[in-house]
Amino acid sequence: MTFWENFSETISIKSKEMADKAKNFTDIASLKGQIVSYENTISRYYKEIGRVYYEAHKEDAQKEFPEQMEAIADAEKMIEELESRISELKGTRHCTACGCDVPEESVFCPKCGVKMEEDTYFDEEDKEVNEVVVTEITEEE
Repeated sequence: MTFWENFSETISIKSKEMADKAKNFTDIASLKGQIVSYENTISRYYKEIGRVYYEAHKEDAQKEFPEQMEAIADAEKMIEELESRISELKGTRHCTACGCDVPEESVFCPKCGVKMEEDTYFDEEDKEVNEVVVTEITEEE
C-alpha cells in the first residue's frame, strides 16, 4: 500500500469511529434526557403525595414530621402576608372565592362574579389603611 492509500484508509476508519462516538454521545444524551423526565415525574408525584398528606394531617402535626409541618404552616402565613402587601401596593384585593386580584373599587369579582365583602385597602392620599365596606347593590324592579 502506498502512503496515500494508507492515509485514506486511516482517515476513513477514524471518521467512522468519530461518527460512531458522536452517535453514542447523542444516544446517551437522549437517554439521560429521558431519565431526567422520569425523575421529574417522580418528584412531581412525591410533591403531590406530600401536599395531600400535609393537608390531611396538618391539624395533628405533632405526630409525624412536626418541624416540617410547622415550617410549612409558617411559610404559608408569610406567603399570605406578602401577597397582602403586594395587593396593597397594587391597589387591589384578593377574591376569596377564586384568588383573582380585584380592583379595590370593584363590588364584584370580574373573574368569578362573587360579591366582594368588606376589605382593607391602601389609601394613597392619606397614606394609611382604611376600612371599606361594600354595600349591596339592589336592582330596581
